[in-house]
Formats: sequence, C-alpha cells, structure tokens
Amino acid sequence: MKTVAKFFAVMLVILFGAQSVIAQNVLASNENPTASTNQERAITVKNNSEKGVAIFAGPKENIREPRVQTFGGLSTNKVYVSPNDVVCLMTDDKKPIACTIVKAETTVVEINTSATGVTGK
Repeated sequence: MKTVAKFFAVMLVILFGAQSVIAQNVLASNENPTASTNQERAITVKNNSEKGVAIFAGPKENIREPRVQTFGGLSTNKVYVSPNDVVCLMTDDKKPIACTIVKAETTVVEINTSATGVTGK
C-alpha cells in the first residue's frame, strides 16, 4: 500500500512539474525581445516662427536643470527622445513656456508661428 501511495505522489510531482515547464516555454515563445517601446529615436522639430527658440527635449524629471538647444526661425531640426519624454519651449532664463509629451507614434513636433505653443503629431 505504501508503494502505491509513493507511486501516486511521484506521478503528481512529475505532472505538476511538467505543466510548469510547458507554461514557461509558452510564455517565453510569446515574448518579442526585438520590440522595445522605450527606445530612443529621432523626431523632427519644425519651427514655424520667424524667431529663434530655445528647446528642451528629454525626460520630464530633468526640466529643473534643462539642457536647451537653440533653433533658428523657420527651421527644421532633429532631436533624440524616448516615448513619454517632453519637448518644451523655454524662455531665456530656462523656464518652460509650453510642453508636449512625446508618444510612441509621435514623429513631428511643431512650434506655432508666435512661438508660444508646441504640438506633437
């Protein structure tokens, strides 16, 4: 009787162990390691204003100590950002005027003609 109970106990352990191995293989095969949503990429910044503007592009946490880039009037430039980063118009004393959040589908950020607003497209 003890041998039969041991046999069933061993079979149950093997059965549960096999199910967890199968489940791990299924999860591993469904993962797509090449698709990264937080990958940095270039987006176009179009300045539709005739004035030069200062731009901050990066993580929102860094807006307190921004590294700004100056773009001339009526220009098209590239910046490198990740999704959920921000692109902001900045004043001369490094204060944000207007910001837009970069989404995964954003490819272009446009500055309006009066240099007071920014939109992501």
